[in-house]
Amino acid sequence: MDRAIDIIKGLSTQSYTTSKALAEQLNVSSRTIRNDVSLLNQELKKNGAYIESKARHGMLLHITDEEAYHIYYKKLMNSSPIDKDNRIVQIIEYLLTMEDSVTMDDLCDIFYVSRSTLKKDMKEIREIFEKYQITIDHRANQGLKIIGKEQDLRNCLTNLQKSRLEEISLKDENLEKIMSIISTQVNKHHFEISDYSIRNFALHISVAITRIKDGKELQLDADMEQELGASLDIDLLLSIVNEIEKEFHVHFTKGEIGYLLLQISGKKTITTKNISGNTVISEETYKLVTQMLERVNAVFKIDFRYDLELITMLATHLMPLEIRAKHGIAVHNSMADDIRHNVILSYNMAIIACDTLEQKIGVKLPMDEIAFVALPFSLALKRKWKNQKEKVLIVCGSGKASSELLAYQVKENFGNYLDVVGATNRHSLELYDFSNVDYILTTVPIDIPVPIPIIRTSTFFETNSIDQVNQAITDTRSSRFIEYFHKNMVFWSSSDDKNEILKHMCENAVQNYNIPDDFFHYVMKREDIGRTSFGNLITIAHPIHPIGQESFVGLTILDHPIDWDGEPAQLIFLLSMKESGENKMKDFYKAMTKLVNNKHYIELLTKTKNY
Repeated sequence: MDRAIDIIKGLSTQSYTTSKALAEQLNVSSRTIRNDVSLLNQELKKNGAYIESKARHGMLLHITDEEAYHIYYKKLMNSSPIDKDNRIVQIIEYLLTMEDSVTMDDLCDIFYVSRSTLKKDMKEIREIFEKYQITIDHRANQGLKIIGKEQDLRNCLTNLQKSRLEEISLKDENLEKIMSIISTQVNKHHFEISDYSIRNFALHISVAITRIKDGKELQLDADMEQELGASLDIDLLLSIVNEIEKEFHVHFTKGEIGYLLLQISGKKTITTKNISGNTVISEETYKLVTQMLERVNAVFKIDFRYDLELITMLATHLMPLEIRAKHGIAVHNSMADDIRHNVILSYNMAIIACDTLEQKIGVKLPMDEIAFVALPFSLALKRKWKNQKEKVLIVCGSGKASSELLAYQVKENFGNYLDVVGATNRHSLELYDFSNVDYILTTVPIDIPVPIPIIRTSTFFETNSIDQVNQAITDTRSSRFIEYFHKNMVFWSSSDDKNEILKHMCENAVQNYNIPDDFFHYVMKREDIGRTSFGNLITIAHPIHPIGQESFVGLTILDHPIDWDGEPAQLIFLLSMKESGENKMKDFYKAMTKLVNNKHYIELLTKTKNY
């Protein structure tokens, strides 16, 4: 608060100063002064001072700790003006904690901003409030008043503070005390929870203490009462609450306890081991995870249904996720954008898997939650691909001994990612079935057409031969996704209508590939499930499941970015996988990941005007 220095300078430690006199001195209203003092007092009490307000007398500055106050005052004098993001946070906190209405002019005075700047800030503030079902009631001659449920107001306050958690922790002794109480009790009760979740839970308790003292208490509803009766975590929570009540001289009602129970249960790291140490997953959870993996297999033709490590990771994540989703407990995932950009296929899988969960609980999951689910899929994909070696066929003109020597050298030098599936000679290639072969490694020239890459080498591998093979494989992997493009499926458009763009691409796909006439319908069904935009102007649309006899990729390059489910998009990819699945599709996703993370490539592509 920029006016804090002026207020402190205008107050005396010897005689009272009225709010009217201070208001005239600082050229603001008396109400603004009272609001400022209320906020300033919260800081002063932590730093060796407080402002006493006495009816018919005014205000008096009391210093209780000279050293602490001197350090605070010096820091205040040297502080720089707040930036836009911090100002927006301060305005939101101010609005959420104010009992009465406040005018735009008052806010301009309080935060030292012009009316035009405040209007821009308020647009962003309304967007933030919308995420928490909070609205601003703005009436002429009455000012602004916040409308929303108490639980939603607290969620908003808490999540705003999460972004400044380190900064708050350093200067808030009360928060440190709360964290210490939580840590002690979770250790006593052998409760699995991360350090980050402990700090988040401490913020919820800190906000609750402030709101309770301000007379803003939560009421116990039927859902909370049921949770209280059935929860295995109630003993832990009551032990924490008892310590908090003693330390901060505040009383938590049943409604408050129910709210905190949902918070801590939603942060729990679930263990799947019973007392005997055996891994246990409930039948209901196992069934749900299986359904999620069946949906993923149907859409991507990648089968994780027997990956016990993935099943366990998903099962242990679902219980707290369900609690958060059912009760509207917001979770912050600072890695969400990085996950979307860096593990595109895994994030896409998570969207499909989470749709199964959303249908079960009747709640739409936010991007932050879906991004958390993408991580186990990313690990599972890495394990699967690590064990999926590419197949190489050896062609040698010198006989069986030479072929076996070359096969041995392949195993020695490339055994981690190549598997020799057989050996043959040049004249037998015309009859060979290449359906299970990725490369030909040959010591003789091949002058007949074959459907896979050919790598020429000598019978005895030398250093340069090994490098040559490595480079050839790398080049093939990097460019393999180009095979899915066709010049009849690359477009340039000035349209700003998402449906129009997709319909045009789908109609052309029907004309060029062996796919059903209602292809557009299946693409739109996928769009209904969740966003297909991945940030950095890129969208990857695709049908709800593999379709047709051919895999292909289409692309529309727009003249300018348009809104695509709340994000700007200019490069619209349309991906379709054939019904039987596509083993090489991972190369496409790897290439797309490189593209999404390289703004220079994106800029070049948006400016490209020919195939």
